[in-house]
Amino acid sequence: MNIFKYKIVVFEKKTDSNEWKFVEFIEDNNKWSLTTCGDIVSDCRFLAHYNRQNAPESVGRVYEPLFCTGLNDKNGKLIFEGDIVKFKHSLERTGYEKTKNTFEIVTGYVGRNEYNHTVVICDGSEWHIENATKGEIIGNIYENKELLKED
Repeated sequence: MNIFKYKIVVFEKKTDSNEWKFVEFIEDNNKWSLTTCGDIVSDCRFLAHYNRQNAPESVGRVYEPLFCTGLNDKNGKLIFEGDIVKFKHSLERTGYEKTKNTFEIVTGYVGRNEYNHTVVICDGSEWHIENATKGEIIGNIYENKELLKED
């Protein structure tokens, strides 16, 4: 039994180049298990020791786990690494006489920073992951990359 939630993202190598293309998500955790090292096993077959960065030339398909943050967006949907979230962020503007709240809409994706912390990344800036709980998931970086260029 799995003690944490995840999705598996599948990539295949393009035959005419050394680039990888997104194939599908596999969300049926009953068929898959992860080792403590993050390797993926299905039906007692070892499937994923490689990722796209370190796969040898002979490997044509890789399976990469996307872990659940354990948090939900404002609609109750679980947030996974790779999800694109849109949220409203409060900016305090100070004038001469009083402070006025204004907001901006931020669209970013859930990923990991250099310290391996889960954050929302937007235009090179990092936002605390808690911001994603105030917004909504609008897609993922594999199927909806264009949503990151929306703002």
